[in-house]
Amino acid sequence: VFFYVHGKMGSKEEALDFAAVADAHGWQVVSIDLPEHGARKDLPEPFTPAQIIPELQGIYQVLRSRWKTVGLYATSMGAWFSMQALPGEELERCLFASPVVDLCQLIEKTMAWSGVTLERLEREGKVIADNGESFSWSVYAAAKAHPITHWAPRTTICFGELAPLTDLDTIQTFAVRFLCELCLRHDCRHWFHPEPDYLPPRACAPRFFPDLH
Repeated sequence: VFFYVHGKMGSKEEALDFAAVADAHGWQVVSIDLPEHGARKDLPEPFTPAQIIPELQGIYQVLRSRWKTVGLYATSMGAWFSMQALPGEELERCLFASPVVDLCQLIEKTMAWSGVTLERLEREGKVIADNGESFSWSVYAAAKAHPITHWAPRTTICFGELAPLTDLDTIQTFAVRFLCELCLRHDCRHWFHPEPDYLPPRACAPRFFPDLH
């Protein structure tokens, strides 16, 4: 089974396209809505590491009790949450699409775009910028205190070179450090949207992840 973990602004339904590809290779796929997303959008649980990481750990244990072989497919921030939750677990295969591998870097970038300084965030604790983006000092501090330092599973990364959220150098350094296969697309951004300058999502999964055995 593959455990599919979506990112910010995603939902469990994102797994449908991947599931169609995985099924042809003998894999099942399990996906959930993370807090503040999909069917959980109006529920009180927050989209924070403290909430999400224990959830992922619990779901992994359920999957491990029912399937002998467990893989991981994660996108964007879902990859960061997953690596924090499952660093020492036995994962047969990991597939990351546009993964966030340095959450501090991501927060600092989006804060700069939103005109919010670290000094203000530390002083106020939580800031909602004029563009509607929300920032939390506790989330930033947690990311700063817990960088990704261990990741052993066999991992393939699909990454668009035009992605603004994670630097190309950062993803290349991560891939080298943790021995990941890195598949780069010169014409894609963070999301593989079906606009004319992107590949549609249905074309990406079989192109980048043909060997699921």
